[in-house]
Amino acid sequence: MRHLLLCAALLVLAPACSVGGGGGEEEAVVTVGERTISEGEVERALEHFREESEREGREFPEEDAPGFERARDQIVGLLVYRAQIAEGARRLGVQVSDDEVERRAERARKGEGEEAEAEGEEGEEYIRDTVRSQLQYVAAYRKVTDRVVVGDPEIAAYYRKNHARFGDRPLRALRATLAAELLQIKRTRTMNRWVARTQRQFPPRYEEGEE
Repeated sequence: MRHLLLCAALLVLAPACSVGGGGGEEEAVVTVGERTISEGEVERALEHFREESEREGREFPEEDAPGFERARDQIVGLLVYRAQIAEGARRLGVQVSDDEVERRAERARKGEGEEAEAEGEEGEEYIRDTVRSQLQYVAAYRKVTDRVVVGDPEIAAYYRKNHARFGDRPLRALRATLAAELLQIKRTRTMNRWVARTQRQFPPRYEEGEE
């Protein structure tokens, strides 16, 4: 399940979850804010990881196997995370166009070559959802961290704290490198706080029997 955990860590990002519900594939699994994740979306994600596992020679649990429910729960958790980021991004005014999603998805398909062709329609839809998620996350990151800056006192303090790494190299020779490094650390922490706050603001509401 390495790829499931990797996707969850990256996170990179929220699919265009359907709103509403019905029977079969459109039956609601969980609701996040104004977004409803359907059984069909869960099935598409399961099929994507199943096909990926087959291509890479790894086993994916059958539906009646002990590990299947754990795999499904991880996938639902990933979709919930993406939906939470999408809701938070929407509040920030982030908009991602279908044209941009399709361009990026086409680029991703070309990069994967024959593997992308083997995905099928459900796999294609999952790729588009993933691309949309990535674009939403990146746009939210830019908005959330836009005003993060570092000043000379912070750089000097960071230099002193990590002096063992730099040996005899003076601060003035390292300033640009340290500023970039510290800025990235502060941006990451700022984004992590935003993600945590967004997850609290949009808790998942699971259908009966799903949680």
